[in-house]
Amino acid sequence: MPPLAYSIPEVCKNSNSGRTTVYKAINAGELVAHKRGSRTIIFSSDLERWLNSLPEIEAKHIKQCEVASRTAPQKSSMLGLDPGERKRRVVI
Repeated sequence: MPPLAYSIPEVCKNSNSGRTTVYKAINAGELVAHKRGSRTIIFSSDLERWLNSLPEIEAKHIKQCEVASRTAPQKSSMLGLDPGERKRRVVI
């Protein structure tokens, strides 16, 4: 059975977040915290809700590849040569 509540260090460990990030989320009202004596606890349902509310990101490499393939001319056409006519530079 998973725990019903986590301490701040446990929240940091289980969410792969730093202490400062967790406290910023609490202060911003994004993560609900409770007090049990002097200890701050986070209910597992509140932690899960906070993690699910984090924004998703789109993979950048897919977007860049699509843009690059549509807009970038071929190097050989930039040089004014056909691919078969390329000449290698000789280094002496």
